[in-house]
Amino acid sequence: MRRFSLAALSLLFAAMFAVSANAQAGAAQTGAGKFGLVNSYLFADEKPGGGITKFKNALTALEAEFKPLNDE
Repeated sequence: MRRFSLAALSLLFAAMFAVSANAQAGAAQTGAGKFGLVNSYLFADEKPGGGITKFKNALTALEAEFKPLNDE
């Protein structure tokens, strides 16, 4: 009797989950997306007016700080 009630309960739960899964709405359609690409090599551009000044200054300071280690 216990085995029968466990099987019946399992079937009941399976049926409930199947009905609730079927009742869920599908995913909403999204619009056309946009994709961007950033060329990070241009951040450190050495030409006048090129690159990002704060980034170039930080990069120069780091290169000066670690120059003795790199020269060894």
